[in-house]
Amino acid sequence: MKNKLPAYVDLYYKLQKDITHGVYQTGAKLPSKRVLADKENVSVITVAHAYDLLVSEGYITSLQRSGYYVSYQAGDFFSTGEEDFIEDIPFMHDTDDTRMSYNIFAKTLRKVLNIHQESVLVKSPWNGLLYLRKALANYLARARGIYVDPEQIVIGSGAEYLYSLVVDIIGRDKTYAIEDPSYEQISHTYISQDVKLIRMKLGQNGILTSQLKEKHADVLHVTPYHSFPTGSTTDINKRKQYLKWAKDNHAWIVEDDYDSEYVFGINGRNTLFSLDEKQVIYLNTFSNTIASAVRIGYMILPKGNLKELQAKISQRSNTVSTLMQYLVAELIQSGSFERHINRVRKNMRKE
Repeated sequence: MKNKLPAYVDLYYKLQKDITHGVYQTGAKLPSKRVLADKENVSVITVAHAYDLLVSEGYITSLQRSGYYVSYQAGDFFSTGEEDFIEDIPFMHDTDDTRMSYNIFAKTLRKVLNIHQESVLVKSPWNGLLYLRKALANYLARARGIYVDPEQIVIGSGAEYLYSLVVDIIGRDKTYAIEDPSYEQISHTYISQDVKLIRMKLGQNGILTSQLKEKHADVLHVTPYHSFPTGSTTDINKRKQYLKWAKDNHAWIVEDDYDSEYVFGINGRNTLFSLDEKQVIYLNTFSNTIASAVRIGYMILPKGNLKELQAKISQRSNTVSTLMQYLVAELIQSGSFERHINRVRKNMRKE
């Protein structure tokens, strides 16, 4: 049975569609919360939540004592203003607040050993167990709005390993651009792979537009949601700007979706990959959602030239134990993973 979305989420999607299809054009004023509530037969609170999500996504802007206005720009996808470069950023320390309960972890491990028994000792296929890839595909569809076949997913031992796979796929003769500042292991891994690396300065809303215009790269590695160490998250205009840049420059985008599960609202559903997968390779890991010791992540490849991309990395052996893959799959299948995510989000809202 399909889960019914909350009323404010339904309204969000309806308004989002109206905005992107020009029913409400850029600069247009939206109905007041009370007027829209009467029109849609919902509460004012429902409208307020939907508007808040649209604001966080960059579709609309709230002006004090004036109302809500459409800021989405379909023509060029550029943000309404250039952001300041971020300097002197405080380091963000990890805590135990996001770690999964040991009791759940242990209970699931016992269940896996009981069900799969000697199968946990069998070598994994190069791209990971089909059992896990199917569980991931289902989770991504319902939680992130990413619709892929299990064959598009590649399992690997954490972000750094996946970065090296990216280089195998795209090539060492390309120029790779990363955010400045960014997670240090990104630059370390690319440097160790002997590729040309450049840095593009990061603003409050992603890479500065001026940097995208001035610097050339074949690959743009970005963390659109809760970028580390700044914590910045891009809006819909900036994400579409990235995609337009990639199309204009015949370039790839590597979407590093670290920590996205803990972004409030539903803006996490509008990933670059879900907006236009043709030029995007998507990466994510479970180190920040299950536990830092769980070195397992996944990559999603575009479907259009899947066989060609797979051929470049299929000679590699999988780097994640079969037992760990069954364990993560069971956490997803049982609902334990999503219940854990929801508990963490709830606790974060209380802070």
